[in-house]
Amino acid sequence: MIEIIWLKEVKGLRDPIALVGMPGIASVGKLAIEVLIRSLDAEPIIQILSDDFPPHVMIDEEGMMKIPECQICLHKNPNLKHDVLLVSGDFQPSTSQGIYEFSDRIAETFKKLNVTKVAATGAYVPGEYPETPKVFVSSTGSEFQAFFTELDYVEPMADGVINGANGVIPAWANLKYGIEGVCLLAETVPLLRLDPRASKLIVEVLNDRFNIKADVSELEQKIEEMKGIFAQVKYHLLQQRERQEPRDESESASYIG
Repeated sequence: MIEIIWLKEVKGLRDPIALVGMPGIASVGKLAIEVLIRSLDAEPIIQILSDDFPPHVMIDEEGMMKIPECQICLHKNPNLKHDVLLVSGDFQPSTSQGIYEFSDRIAETFKKLNVTKVAATGAYVPGEYPETPKVFVSSTGSEFQAFFTELDYVEPMADGVINGANGVIPAWANLKYGIEGVCLLAETVPLLRLDPRASKLIVEVLNDRFNIKADVSELEQKIEEMKGIFAQVKYHLLQQRERQEPRDESESASYIG
């Protein structure tokens, strides 16, 4: 069961694009989209409930509870070429069937709102600690991919698999509804619960490509606060690598949405 709840009537969007960041490794995509929502003061317009979300109840700082949800928020700015839909949630669906049903309902909603492009975000796990993280991109069309690889720090993904809703949503939206799709994955390490370095890189790509101008100071503050954690993770990975046999560089890296 997936329930789509419209929180307000939406009309007259200007060539809207959708930016997606569901939870994943180091919360890279989720944190990036949540920072965009807060920075742009985007307004919730749709609530999505699913019985395939984990059976948890979310408790806030005041002890109030709520069921896990996904929200679609809207940012309208007359100075931008596109109105922007921002999608994130508390959890991804728990099963493969749930992810495909969830992705279809979101893509169907995009179609109803006349979305022409969707960019999903997430994490890329390389073979070693990324000193200077990059963003890898995979797209449903070569022109949309080239739009992102014009940036020096964005490279096309040559191989691999993207797991979860952040990969399925743009691919499904293109297959079933003819919407152009792309997935942007910033390098991180799976030992981190949160990686604001990678999330900041995603926001910078979206700022540049869509002229959004979202504030990244919140992420810069988190990066400063986590300097010690980054150093510890780097040291741990170097120690782990020294204990392991040499890695075959021909092996594909891991990817996750």
